[in-house]
Amino acid sequence: MEQVYIPHLSVDCVLFGFDEKQLKVLVIERDKVAEEDEHIHSGILKLPGRLIFEEEYLEDAAASIIQDLVGLEPMPLQQFKVFGNPNRIKSPNDLLWLQTQTQMTIKRVVTISFYTLIKINETLNQVLDLHRAKWIPIKEAVGLAFDHDEIVHEAYHHLKKELTTTPLEFSLLPEYFTLNNLQSLYEVILDQHFDNRNFRKKILRIPYLVETDNTESNVNHRPAKLYRFDKDIYDKNQREMSLFFL
Repeated sequence: MEQVYIPHLSVDCVLFGFDEKQLKVLVIERDKVAEEDEHIHSGILKLPGRLIFEEEYLEDAAASIIQDLVGLEPMPLQQFKVFGNPNRIKSPNDLLWLQTQTQMTIKRVVTISFYTLIKINETLNQVLDLHRAKWIPIKEAVGLAFDHDEIVHEAYHHLKKELTTTPLEFSLLPEYFTLNNLQSLYEVILDQHFDNRNFRKKILRIPYLVETDNTESNVNHRPAKLYRFDKDIYDKNQREMSLFFL
């Protein structure tokens, strides 16, 4: 049975990644509508998203967008806001692109937004190249199509808030990491600096942060200890936990 889009309802996804220095967001270069209309798409970036099908759950639509893009089952998706401003596709170029891509007469679209966390690695980046997708620093997520600047801003706000109650940060780190890696991630996401000694003293109180017998390799300084996130410990104790400095 042919699936039918709902012309006025969409899902947009904000994918966050961390490259050890910056928090990044995944964007896609918009398809051009025709060779003679190069200006309509040229340089325009957007979030991954699409209209949803009539018989489709919102969560399934978001998950399929991410899986089609990165080839992976997404981490848990966080639905964070509905964007329903009547003027959110007011740009003539945005409207023309949308109508051409969908072959529908569309004047208004309400979008439900989700965010998730993806580990950046070279293999993933090679897959993204096929979709004309790329990671950009979150501070450079401006001038995007539609109201996607606002969606990224709101997703970032919710990410910081969620970080105070849920160990989302471990979804952005490799399986084994140093305390410096962890501190850097907190500082980047929260946009603030922490004293090294105080940070370590407090973070090491968290029972689901487990020290391993391994140390980092291929470094030109004294190798630091490696730690890992123990999900089983977290699941057993999460009701009693709160983050230490937030």
